[in-house]
Amino acid sequence: MNRSIEYESLFNTVYRTYKTTFLRFAFTYVHDYTVAADLTADAFSDFWEKNLLCSEKEAASYILTSIKNKCLNHLKHQRVVDTASISLTEYQKWELHARINQLESCDPTDFFSNEIRQIINETLQSLPARTRQIFIMSRFDGKSYSEIATATNISVKGVEFHISKALKAFRISLKDYFPFLFLFFPFSH
Repeated sequence: MNRSIEYESLFNTVYRTYKTTFLRFAFTYVHDYTVAADLTADAFSDFWEKNLLCSEKEAASYILTSIKNKCLNHLKHQRVVDTASISLTEYQKWELHARINQLESCDPTDFFSNEIRQIINETLQSLPARTRQIFIMSRFDGKSYSEIATATNISVKGVEFHISKALKAFRISLKDYFPFLFLFFPFSH
């Protein structure tokens, strides 16, 4: 009988006889049918590529040893993955805890008030000098329109014009923060 025909016959006999048993053996350890089937198929494939002519029992022993080693390698790899996953999970828990603490200690009004103050200062600096002066006298110094008119030698209508011009600039720059504006500006005269 030709060696390749003899080897093919040996392989087919071992495959038919032991495939299910070897698959159950692998499944017993890896607890995943797909993985067990892959490892068993790999072991049979390795044996086929070796082209070893031996007895049926020796072939079965070789393949079973190969499956055992493949299962061990798979389980060791799984242990590394699980350890990394646990470490990652622990890190994720820590990070989540840190974010929760940060959010709990965060005061959104502080954030908005600082941001609004910055926008107000930038807008105030962008106003023409006369408009800025009149607006500061009205809103920060608490002077009435008539007091401002007297101090700046312009009419009350002129004061109203400059205040209106400043408020328009603030409305545009603070449009996203409009609900918070009442905290910073008393809009009465």
